[in-house]
Amino acid sequence: MIAAAGAFERPLVFPDNDRPGVMLAGAAMKYAGAFGVACGQRMVIAANSDGAYAAARALAAAGLEIVAIVDRREGSPAAEGARFRVLTQATLTAVAGTRALRGCTVAHLAAGNVPAAGGERLACDLVLNAGGYAPAVHLHSQAGGRLRWLPESAMFVPDGPGPGVVSVGACAGYLRARPR
Repeated sequence: MIAAAGAFERPLVFPDNDRPGVMLAGAAMKYAGAFGVACGQRMVIAANSDGAYAAARALAAAGLEIVAIVDRREGSPAAEGARFRVLTQATLTAVAGTRALRGCTVAHLAAGNVPAAGGERLACDLVLNAGGYAPAVHLHSQAGGRLRWLPESAMFVPDGPGPGVVSVGACAGYLRARPR
């Protein structure tokens, strides 16, 4: 059997990430690209992957305003030349609004990846998660295949073929650098 189950977009964890107005970057891109629907007008993208920058470019090209990209990492080659405000080594610490998003608070990460006290309030009506992708290894595992942890990518991938199954494409860890 050949398993080609793809990958899942990973959400980021921050306080109140389950509020209306917080969604995956891939979903917002799908709404904008396939259906011409803007999920918000002013957005902040919470990131730990280069896919955030591709999403920002695509959504800006659709006429939406990117308030900032909040990247947990120290920096990325994708951030160089970005036409958006980029906050590196930062994270979301709060989301404002209960029925509709009114903004979010961003804090820089101190030693040990702990958010620093205080933070900056950003006015936005949409927060997008761009946490990268994780291979859908479920079929491989269920067939008795072994998995291997890749710390640099923070994901499990199939460790060779399993009994009667070969994983290919994204579910084998071959992920595209940009969101679909």
